[in-house]
Amino acid sequence: MAARSAACLLFLLGACTSGGGSSSSDGGDDVSGDGEDGGIDGGASPSDGGPDGDGGEDGGAQGASVLVDGPLGSVVPGWDWGVPEPLVILAHRISPPAWVLSPAEILDDGTVAGLENVDRVRVFGFVGVGAPTSLYDGDFSGAEVSDWDPAAPGPVIAMVRREGGTTWLTSLVLIADDGSVSGNVGVDRTRLWRFDAAPGPVVDAPLADAAIPGWNPKGPGPIVILAHQDGVAVWWTGAGSVADDGALGDIVADDVLVWEP
Repeated sequence: MAARSAACLLFLLGACTSGGGSSSSDGGDDVSGDGEDGGIDGGASPSDGGPDGDGGEDGGAQGASVLVDGPLGSVVPGWDWGVPEPLVILAHRISPPAWVLSPAEILDDGTVAGLENVDRVRVFGFVGVGAPTSLYDGDFSGAEVSDWDPAAPGPVIAMVRREGGTTWLTSLVLIADDGSVSGNVGVDRTRLWRFDAAPGPVVDAPLADAAIPGWNPKGPGPIVILAHQDGVAVWWTGAGSVADDGALGDIVADDVLVWEP
């Protein structure tokens, strides 16, 4: 049930990457239905709004910085695939207009790839007080979120490395009530982080009523989305969309939490 919900969520996002080897489905099936995994269906125009001309930190809170604001194929500065740093990647979909969280590839040289029909991405890094705490770095089979409380979950993000390669993906993962993580196959390393210093969620509501207050579609800052479906004993993180008016969508869930780290 949980794997099927995750697959439906990514189908709504139009998620598919040009590469292979990782799937956000416990059964190993490709959730996009076209033999590819990860990605976004849709595009955007930088004319919709970009950095504010002061180095790009128009949407970030303390500890967050805009590392990339540009077309697909831009390079994350200082990227080290052997010791990856936590990233949040937003891509803009043109129809219907929305910023989307969806699995994106980071190649060994830091190139952002794997998103179809996208021409603007915003990549955020984190340093200092606002940087997330590392929770796990190891095989996906043993991945878990320490001190996990399903009644009061915290803002967790995940990245996975394709098996036998040097490509990382920002990833959708499922977090069970005991903190164990599932939802990917074809990966050989997983990193999990939690924003322990982040303020409380800006959204804590049923999906039907969920909207981010003060959302800036021309220069959005980083967000973390956790979603939960009634009767399913997991939360999932790493996917969803935000419309121009801040409304949350493309999530198969009943309840949604959103943080702005």
